[in-house]
Amino acid sequence: HEVSSELIEKSVAKVKEDVIAQRGNIDTVENFARFYMHVILDHTVVIYLDADTIVQADLATLRKKLIESNRTIGFVKRDHTVKLAD
Repeated sequence: HEVSSELIEKSVAKVKEDVIAQRGNIDTVENFARFYMHVILDHTVVIYLDADTIVQADLATLRKKLIESNRTIGFVKRDHTVKLAD
């Protein structure tokens, strides 16, 4: 599949220079691939996980629920409240 470079450019964030200086080159096309994967991989289910994600169960269950719900996104239901540090 070919993806329009115009589509990709729209997906890439405009990151301020001071943020890039502090955090590195975070505005690369590869960092935003998840936002246009549906264009390349039509008629399939994609489960995108960040590199630091720990999978503790079979992802087939999530895939099945996504297909059954006809939704495009899924989240983990937590048994307890997670608070972010101040």
